[in-house]
Amino acid sequence: MKSKDGFKRITAQAGTLESSDCLVTCSLQDNLEIEYRGPDTIEILRERTEKLVKETTSRYGLKGAYISIQDNGALEVTMKARLETAIKRCLEVANHE
Repeated sequence: MKSKDGFKRITAQAGTLESSDCLVTCSLQDNLEIEYRGPDTIEILRERTEKLVKETTSRYGLKGAYISIQDNGALEVTMKARLETAIKRCLEVANHE
């Protein structure tokens, strides 16, 4: 998929939209941007998710990415696993290009 600037956009995802899960999409870009959507978006969940995303992207040395999370009641450990998987998949594709 090509972005508006004509460069190939590298995107990967993990998870599902099932109850008690989340769908995480990771697209490489220049800066970190986080989009969080949940059924009853409570500020504390948004803050927890943003902290988790920042910690995880930092651990993988990822300076810029668009991370979209559709939360359907996922536990923190589930969200972390989905986030790590989406980031790993994205980086694997980038390393093979």
